[in-house]
Amino acid sequence: MARELIRYRSGKAAVQDTLIADDLSIRCSRCDAEYRVHYSAQEINRPNGLDLLRAAAKQAVDNSHALHPNSLPL
Repeated sequence: MARELIRYRSGKAAVQDTLIADDLSIRCSRCDAEYRVHYSAQEINRPNGLDLLRAAAKQAVDNSHALHPNSLPL
């Protein structure tokens, strides 16, 4: 099951991949850096899969505040 966070700038992904991009943005609570969860089709079939990924993504984005790389593993 593939999943990662991709940084977005001006509405465009900083990294291109073949995964499904979530429509919901995850933003850093300190600087408003935007990320979106990218995931495989298998993730959506798990109970509460996307909700769990979003929760983990929010924590990962806030924890990466000092660096904000183009992608973060989930």
